[in-house]
Amino acid sequence: MNNRILAVLALALILAGCSAFEPEPTITPTATETLAPTITSTSTPSQTATITPTETVTPTATEELCNMMGMFDAQSELIDKFDEFNEATTIARNTPKINLAGPVSNMVDIKNETKDIEVPFCMIDSRVLLVSAMEQMIDAFVAFMGDESDDVVAGLIFEANSAFEEASMEMKRILDCAPDCDY
Repeated sequence: MNNRILAVLALALILAGCSAFEPEPTITPTATETLAPTITSTSTPSQTATITPTETVTPTATEELCNMMGMFDAQSELIDKFDEFNEATTIARNTPKINLAGPVSNMVDIKNETKDIEVPFCMIDSRVLLVSAMEQMIDAFVAFMGDESDDVVAGLIFEANSAFEEASMEMKRILDCAPDCDY
């Protein structure tokens, strides 16, 4: 199990690339978080994207704050979905733009399945962060399909990779502190 967590962390770092980046302040999601951001961009030469949440996710949590067996099972399911999503992302990256609708649709299906995974209370933030990261990566592909500028697409990919890293760190934090985590 620890090897899978390390693999997820390594993959997040690889996806983030070798660029020097200073993380922007982030808001840690609560038990109810908004997802499904929409993209708007400016028409200036250095286009930037603004992500606005549009969907509310109501988490499903088990009665106990952090049932250890439930936590390990949920974490395993989340990692399996991450692996599946990563594979779908690799397929999409290697697909011509004109044929991306199918691979992106598959990514959306995986994201929705991830959103439906039942987790103990201590894993809610991990699931919300992972679903949000998936949504951001999907938005990057949609922006690419919609002929957004390379800067906008690169920015969205960077944000998605940072979100995957944050989700991985949260999963590791829970694994390290459970069952006595601060929520």
